Amino acid sequence: MALSTKRASSTSVPRAIQWKYDVFLSFSGEDTRKRFTAHLYEELKYLGIRTFLDNPELEIGKPMPAELSSAITESRLAIIVISPNYASSTWCLDELLQILQCMEARDTVLPIFYDLEPSDVRKQTGSLAKAFSDHEKRFDTNKLKDWKAALTKVANLTGWTAKDKDEPGLIKEIVQKVQTKVPPVFWESKKLVGIEPRLEQLYSLLDIDSDDVHFIGLCGMDGIGKTTIAKIARKTLGDKFDVSRFFSVKMVSEKHGLVNLQRRLCKSLMKKKSEYWDNIDEEATMINFLFQKKVLLILDDVDDISQLENLCGNRDWFGPGSRIIITTANEKLLITHGVKIFKVPELDANEAIQLFSLKAFKRDYPDKKFTALSRCFVDYANGLPLALEVLGSYLHTRDLHEWTSEWIKLKDTCSLNNDSSRKIMEVLKISYDRLDEEQKNIFLDIACFFKGKCKYQILA
Repeated sequence: MALSTKRASSTSVPRAIQWKYDVFLSFSGEDTRKRFTAHLYEELKYLGIRTFLDNPELEIGKPMPAELSSAITESRLAIIVISPNYASSTWCLDELLQILQCMEARDTVLPIFYDLEPSDVRKQTGSLAKAFSDHEKRFDTNKLKDWKAALTKVANLTGWTAKDKDEPGLIKEIVQKVQTKVPPVFWESKKLVGIEPRLEQLYSLLDIDSDDVHFIGLCGMDGIGKTTIAKIARKTLGDKFDVSRFFSVKMVSEKHGLVNLQRRLCKSLMKKKSEYWDNIDEEATMINFLFQKKVLLILDDVDDISQLENLCGNRDWFGPGSRIIITTANEKLLITHGVKIFKVPELDANEAIQLFSLKAFKRDYPDKKFTALSRCFVDYANGLPLALEVLGSYLHTRDLHEWTSEWIKLKDTCSLNNDSSRKIMEVLKISYDRLDEEQKNIFLDIACFFKGKCKYQILA
């Protein structure tokens, strides 16, 4: 099935390089700076979420400084703590106007109604009415109209009402929501070259606004980035679903057998204790559960049609709006199951040289004397991210003589073999061959016996 060029209207890929801050906090200092906002800020900061908090010593009553305006445009999302005195501050109202202008279309405005109700904000009653009565003496009608319209808009957004909620629990809910909207740290720190256009293509196919159930298959050879794309999609879209799960099909199947796949997925989806699963019909239980939910389910590394038949038999299993993402190297498997296919493309020439250079030189382009050889290695890797990373990492800090020697070896292999999978195996074998015998044995032990284990389990 051909890839659609239509983009999902409410979903876009966060641009990791664009944001200086993850969160801009807008609030009335008089009401919440030393209480709720301070606690929320500390929790966000503790979790590594870059949050802008304005300077408490900035003079009140003057125009909003450029520092605040820049921070809004450089923030991925905004949390607006609307409290009784929020509308008394013209800074807060101007912040609100700019926040909505920058972020409303991206669905990245999170309101918190603190010590008042959304209806109070929507209708500007109580303390908000008094604030506007004071503003009428100083500001023209158009300005007042804009501020009131902004408050009405934010009151209609989905958020939290703090009334009758314990503060720690509320802060936990807010932080969890923020985490779903902030891309994983590894996305930014590893500089995942080429990830954004591929995510845009996937989001177009997912068509999040539709209530239909969609099955999307990500296919391509091993190392092309299917799993990475699927994981980021779950991270950035998970909050739009009732249930969101990532399930490593091949790993679970190899460890527990095909007949236990449904049981393992049921336990993951429903979070039930193991004793619950004695003498039950897994398929019926799973379907009854899924049918009532809007689900985002990622089935990673599928290699057998029976796995799909057992885990996502047909669209009737899932509630309206559900999305099932399947990653596999076997395109025929997806065709057989009637899945809409997204062939993950190889990196183009510019993306490939950038990724290779990041690993080999720790920057976006190669050193001048290594440029020609860099192009040779990049051409050999044929746009496969894993191969580019392995080659670049292996060649990092090596001198020109070693680069030349390694290229001769690869070139000889290339001349004997045109099969891309075989060529990539030769790339991956480079690092292994350089290990001594003891290191090779350790590598094989980890590869064979610790697959699927956490790092702390291996090191224990």
